[in-house]
Amino acid sequence: MIADDDDDDDDDDDAKEDWALAALGIAMRCAAVALVPQPVHLFSAPEVVSSPLRIANMVEGWHLWRHGYSPYAAHACRSPPLLIAVGAAMGPAGPLFSTAGDALTARLLLRLRSGENKAAAARAYWLNPVCALACALGSLQPWVFAATLAATSTTATRPVFAGILLATAWYADASTVVVLVAAASPRVSLGFAAGAAVLFGASRLLLGDWGFLYDAYRDYSSSPEVEPGLGVGWYLNVVLFERFVPYFAIVFAAHTFVYAVPVAIRLAETPMLAMHATLAIAGIFKPNPTFSDSALNVALAVAHWGGQRKLDRWTVLAAMIAGLPLATCRVARHLWLVAGTGNANHVYFQTVLYLAAWSWLLCAGLSAAT
Repeated sequence: MIADDDDDDDDDDDAKEDWALAALGIAMRCAAVALVPQPVHLFSAPEVVSSPLRIANMVEGWHLWRHGYSPYAAHACRSPPLLIAVGAAMGPAGPLFSTAGDALTARLLLRLRSGENKAAAARAYWLNPVCALACALGSLQPWVFAATLAATSTTATRPVFAGILLATAWYADASTVVVLVAAASPRVSLGFAAGAAVLFGASRLLLGDWGFLYDAYRDYSSSPEVEPGLGVGWYLNVVLFERFVPYFAIVFAAHTFVYAVPVAIRLAETPMLAMHATLAIAGIFKPNPTFSDSALNVALAVAHWGGQRKLDRWTVLAAMIAGLPLATCRVARHLWLVAGTGNANHVYFQTVLYLAAWSWLLCAGLSAAT
């Protein structure tokens, strides 16, 4: 009886702690909404929220669409048609919708089928200030995370449903298709193909042609209009001769598979870790990475980090460096585009720093998990 009473007390303490953490996360997001000027500028903070997943851009595209113009006419909206409709429906409630996506993502992290530190992973994501800032800016990225994590958790039990979820995530963020390398099975592939056919077919019916493919996924094309962020594709469009741009566009759209395939083969005996590793690779090396992607990568690393593995000094240094571009990239971009006292090289050096640091952390995380 005494032991049962002690267990009940522990459960009550855990429940109280969970509610306190949930309240703290919500308070962080409310504070971020209060501090971020509203309405959010269409091109603000690409290192936190990428253009294709920014609700403010979707609302802009919806207004154009409703008045008979192409939703991409103003070059602000870069989302596929169904996503534009979802973002426009959210409108002013965008931060609340983003917060709900964050809560679902944290919940899915807590219920991972593998991982030694699932509770710590959920807290690392839910209490990350970058995630709170992304919610304030209005982002659908948390829902992409939730769809992808739900897919990785159901590939063994409901593979067709997992494939549909992966197709939905791919429709919103094309980089997530890399996860299919580790998750592929006949039934997952069937669900993925069916989901993609429905989503892209519905988009074709809404707009009447396939032109949206270029406008919605221009970050993966040779378009010179990609905004400067944490990726490197925009810089190549600035400095390369025009005839070389399509070649490098293909390289940077496909090179994530060069890393993902051997990782998936090496981790074939631990499919959950393989899927999460490929998801982390996509978040680092896609054309428009953000610190929201990094927040998820941190949570996944915490979930899979071996209990006896300690951080070496180089990993600690990389972790310290990895967060610097959140501030320095924005300053460098302001000096270049607004003040006129800098140039594109200053922004590019921040992206190189970001990619180098997170590449090191990815390798360290995989080493610790295996």
